Amino acid sequence: MIVEELPSIAALEAARLATSCGAYCGVARLRSLEVDTRWRTHYIAVRLERALVGVLPTYALLVDAWPDPAYNLPAAVGSSDSAASGREWLLVGGRTDHAAGFLRAEDAPAEFVARAAREAGRAAEALARTDGRRLAAAYVNPVEREYLAAAFAADASERVVTREALLPVVGDGVGDYLASLRSSQRSVVRRDWRERERLRLATRLLPWLEVMQYAPALVADVAVGHGAPEHPLLVRMRLESWLANPEITTFAFEVTAGSDVLAVSLAWRWRDLLQLYEVGLAPIGTPGRHVAYVEALIYAPLRHAAAIGCSELRLGMDSSHPKRVRGASLRDVAILLEEPRPARVSRAATRCTT
Repeated sequence: MIVEELPSIAALEAARLATSCGAYCGVARLRSLEVDTRWRTHYIAVRLERALVGVLPTYALLVDAWPDPAYNLPAAVGSSDSAASGREWLLVGGRTDHAAGFLRAEDAPAEFVARAAREAGRAAEALARTDGRRLAAAYVNPVEREYLAAAFAADASERVVTREALLPVVGDGVGDYLASLRSSQRSVVRRDWRERERLRLATRLLPWLEVMQYAPALVADVAVGHGAPEHPLLVRMRLESWLANPEITTFAFEVTAGSDVLAVSLAWRWRDLLQLYEVGLAPIGTPGRHVAYVEALIYAPLRHAAAIGCSELRLGMDSSHPKRVRGASLRDVAILLEEPRPARVSRAATRCTT
């Protein structure tokens, strides 16, 4: 296999590459991140003769402070590790969006992909040694771990930091979905649907641009409640950056009671996945807020996913309980960190004197 390092993924934009992370590790998203000069980006591309088999993104931070607190990796895993500076690490797989993956050619045989991941892992390890950095992979799901772990020695530490919720799309997303659930889950769903009818909640499918005037403020309010405040203007900037992504089709689900917006979710279709990106809610204590939340988070996206032929609904991380009791499965998301290498001790330093 041939291994090469590329400074940009632009040369590979025509390739049919994918991970289990959907749009978060899509080629268009990775290309858009290259403009951030705080990071030095390398893509390790592995080919079998001329055919591209896999691509491993690597990122070296060029400033001390982590731009995103969620990527202050020692702190994220509760480690007392002194290597808190971002300059001391080489991230593999991803550096944002709580996702990391090894991009593989969709038509490549599994054994070739596994071999390409090992070759890319060795190249990443060599790159880290050249830079005097330690390897890390942040927010890795079990599917991607099978590929990214190839870069790490056996003594790397791994810490599960959150879980991601996934819901299969069954039939029409309504009756077929209900029939697929356990008895206790069906009771929860039926209760939600009765409450939705009692409150006469209305749900609309809208373009992102039609909710952009008010959705960022609702999303920012939810972030405050989770202890991670974010200004509505920053939320809007993030949403607008995704609108420029040619690989996705965006849409919003708005839930209202009369003229009052109780909830709005922002999602996109990426190939056969429907991925939830953000949810905004009316203030805590607003009547109907919770049932509007699960309508915007689960029921409306599930109906739409069924209508457009998606196979799975991705519900994001955290807030696991309301997703699990409505049928979602949860998978662990972990951070992998290379342990510090022992310092070299000279022969002279180890000599005893009397």
